[in-house]
Order: sequence, then C-alpha cells, then structure tokens
Amino acid sequence: MARKNNYRQHQIIGGWKLEARLGKGGNGEVWRVQKQEESGAIKLLKNIRENIYKRFKAEIHAITKNSDIEGIVQIKEYDLPEDTSQKTPWFVMPIGKKFSEWREGKETLAIMNEMLLLAKTIDQLHERKFY
Repeated sequence: MARKNNYRQHQIIGGWKLEARLGKGGNGEVWRVQKQEESGAIKLLKNIRENIYKRFKAEIHAITKNSDIEGIVQIKEYDLPEDTSQKTPWFVMPIGKKFSEWREGKETLAIMNEMLLLAKTIDQLHERKFY
C-alpha cells in the first residue's frame, strides 16, 4: 500500500485546483485550493502507508463526529478511496488564519473571550474522550 505522491500547482484533485502550498510535513501537504467560486485548504497524504492512512481516516472521523461542537472547523468535502494506488485521500476545510493576523487590532478582552471559547471546545472534546 506504500505510495509517494508529488503534488504540483494547478493539479486537480477531486475537482479542487491546487493553487499554492500552505504547509507540509513528513506525511502530508496542505494547499490552498479553488473549486468554481469556493476556496478552501486541502490536506493530502504524501507518503501513503497503511498506518498513516488509518490515522488520516481517524482524523476525518474525529472531525465529522464532533462537528456539532462550536469551535470545530467543518470539513467541506473528503475522499477516502479503497485503492490508494489509484486515488489520493484528501479532505477540504476552510482556510485558517494565522493567530498573529487574527489578533491584530483586537482588544485584549476580545482575544481572551475567544480563548475562553477555545477552552470550552477542548473541554467538550475531552468529555467525549478525544484527547
């Protein structure tokens, strides 16, 4: 099941056009993508091995199972193919904002209120045994 993918700008995956790589790690990459008038961030596996694919599936499961919790970023679309030698696993979410950009111009109290909401989100996840 091991396969290594190399992604490139303008490549189409699941109807989403890769525009710019936002980040990468040992097992995957995140790209800014566009599909018609909609944009998002796509997470793609780079090194597809059984244990990595299992974790990827578990990540999608955890997000979708807890999507009713305020503060959990929603998955717009995903594909978990049976045969990863032919198709790439992926999911698309809204594009996040860097904390340093988000906090710019905000009052300290507004930032603290958002941190309180973050703590509540984490608390609800822990109540559901997600650590």
